Amino acid sequence: MTLSAYLFGNIICFLVMVLLSYQSSRQFRLLLEERYFLEVALTVLLMELADIIWQFVDGSGGLLNRVIIYIACGFYIFIISYLGYAWLVYIDYKLFHKKISVFGKRLFGYAIPMFFVLALILVSPKTHWIYYIDEGNHFKRGYLYIIHILVSFFYVAYTNIVCLRAARHTSNRNIKKDAISLAFFGVMVFMGGVLQVIIPTVPFMTVGATISLLFIFLRVQNKQISIDSLTGINNRRQFNIYIDSVLDNKKSSKKLYLLMADIDKFKHINDTYGHVEGDNAIITVAGILADICSKNNDFVARYGGDEFAIVCYRNNETEVEALKCAVKGAIEHENENGGKPYELSLSIGSSQIFVDKDNHESAISKADEQLYLIKANRQN
Repeated sequence: MTLSAYLFGNIICFLVMVLLSYQSSRQFRLLLEERYFLEVALTVLLMELADIIWQFVDGSGGLLNRVIIYIACGFYIFIISYLGYAWLVYIDYKLFHKKISVFGKRLFGYAIPMFFVLALILVSPKTHWIYYIDEGNHFKRGYLYIIHILVSFFYVAYTNIVCLRAARHTSNRNIKKDAISLAFFGVMVFMGGVLQVIIPTVPFMTVGATISLLFIFLRVQNKQISIDSLTGINNRRQFNIYIDSVLDNKKSSKKLYLLMADIDKFKHINDTYGHVEGDNAIITVAGILADICSKNNDFVARYGGDEFAIVCYRNNETEVEALKCAVKGAIEHENENGGKPYELSLSIGSSQIFVDKDNHESAISKADEQLYLIKANRQN
């Protein structure tokens, strides 16, 4: 492949990453997880830019070009290691954000190999350990260049192990799918890196990283359509899609149930403690429902306001009542340990859904009717 073709491939990937980074910063809500993803995207963008500059000036005469080549090559080598680090940080936070208390300590440990590579790069102009520029102003690999490759592959391999272990040890289908799809990035970058080491005239790594991030970005966007922005659980649109799909499924050996729940005295919480605290109450309840429902792969969604819906398969009403008790027990535990100035409680109505008789409207109507009967009885 000619130099012009190499540059063309890099420039196309660079333009794709510019668009992706712009869309990420504009469309995402820029929570911490999304900022980490944007950081990865910008890192790939800088890697491609450094590679383009390097290829443009490599072999050009003059002291200024020599300095530019040294900086561009060193930055390119470092940014590859930083990409591995940034991707590991993003994966760690995305999959294990509930363990945030030790997150900072892990970040320091993750950064050690990257800083080691940086130190070698900074002394390379004198030592030629990682790289050097020959008399013709061409990039040359140093005898310790392999260390930079090993560190980069370590980050990718370790991150993939983290993803696959997370997928293996969870019963939650959404987390499992996320973990497997995130491992796809590592596979593409790893394969691209190996191929580029073997055939340095082809920008395999750039192409692999760009395709992977584009794939993950599209997946994130697709999830945002179906995820409630406040709570992070399924939204009403996704609930409607799901309830229609299960009503079409007549093969399950278990009975189908729909539970509708809402927060008791939610207006009082809003009026007394403010809408921010009201949102916190909704987020807390959503988290409790998501944790409990994940154990049996039950579907949970925010139906609207302070109302939630759960779709589950159970053998009988006794098992449904056990699910309700588990939810109420978790709510009580939150009241005892959450430190909120008010107590949370839920009213939960449920009904069996018959796939051969019920439709979308009747399924919701029956569960809603039970919910409002329970709330009416509580008020009397």
